[in-house]
Amino acid sequence: MLYYSTSLALLAQLEIDSHLDGSQSTLSVSSGTFTTSTYQQGTSGDFTDYFATKCSNVETTVTTDGSSGWAADAKVGSLGYLGALTAAEQNLLKSCLGDSDGDSTNNVDVYNWDYGYDVGSGDFLMGPFPHAIKTVPVTQATSYTEGEFHLVWYDPSATNKFRVSNLPTAARAVSSYVYTTAGTVERLGVNTGIAGHQRSDQNSSITGYWPAAYTNKVYTNIDTSCETGNSVGNSNGELYNCLQKGDRLFIIDGCWGVTTSATTPFGGKVATGTCADESNANLGTGNLYTITKIYTQKATATSETHDSGSGRFTSGDYENRYVLELDYSIGWATVAGDPDGSGTSTSGVVILFKFTPSTTTGNYVYVSQCAGRGSCDGEFGLCACFKGYTGDSCTTQSSLAM
Repeated sequence: MLYYSTSLALLAQLEIDSHLDGSQSTLSVSSGTFTTSTYQQGTSGDFTDYFATKCSNVETTVTTDGSSGWAADAKVGSLGYLGALTAAEQNLLKSCLGDSDGDSTNNVDVYNWDYGYDVGSGDFLMGPFPHAIKTVPVTQATSYTEGEFHLVWYDPSATNKFRVSNLPTAARAVSSYVYTTAGTVERLGVNTGIAGHQRSDQNSSITGYWPAAYTNKVYTNIDTSCETGNSVGNSNGELYNCLQKGDRLFIIDGCWGVTTSATTPFGGKVATGTCADESNANLGTGNLYTITKIYTQKATATSETHDSGSGRFTSGDYENRYVLELDYSIGWATVAGDPDGSGTSTSGVVILFKFTPSTTTGNYVYVSQCAGRGSCDGEFGLCACFKGYTGDSCTTQSSLAM
């Protein structure tokens, strides 16, 4: 005879950890609905460090110009500066920054470097080829304060001349080492035939828009694809630099589009109001993103071309046909504006910058898939080791397999 017994096990109270990574909350709840929001700050993990050249004997602090109203030296896209630099450190930094556009014929001074600025209507603004640096705190506050990227250029008219377009997180506005790159940063734009890319061409900047934070989709105002963006009959003009899968972008908050006493980055055209002053900029936006997918989708009921003028535009319509999908979600929000001066706010105001790594110098490969001794199956995350190597990551050498 078989006997059965049953018992009621009391389960422990369900606990939810909303902080997946230290102090950064990745889970929130509202009205009984759980929402997860993950995004990248600081420098993204990568197999190759393209900012591996340390500027020796230079320490600086990325400093905000002011906290109430636009400071005298602050302009749209020029929210702060590299502070606490001695005269000797400034000269060393010039030499470290070097060439910014791949054209050594326009370099200046004995330091053989580019200013990276663009003069528009008497104002010094970030040019089409700014410098990019990585700042790493001298003192590591936590295990994940590894540093941040910033776009930098030189404004000879400012009191603090090394201008910074994107501000660090509050925790990282500390004394930092500077690392430079031999790669090139180029502002995405369209050659309209009115002004060359080396001159004041802010009006033709390509902009990005995303309706809310924590998304990895960016809608550009025109087609930026290398496959179709320069196609015959494209009324927008020729692209200075097209995009494709695998390309890398800097997407930063420089309070783009705000009309102040300083010229806007769109040649003086009223775009929208995103910042009352530089203290309202989103912090820690200097991440470097990789494009995982680029495509054109069909128009929807809310689609509107960026230069549509007064047409059929209704509030809430925007250019949503040209899509960039990124490897990380963006942790801050943007707004729709009118950088093209058409009279309607149909596209974003965030300026996009393509980063092209150097293939020769300034890089350091510090880790590789399967230890460089096998090929990685990305679908299953498994290594197929080359002959003579074994183990999950192919790190074990076997003489028996030779």
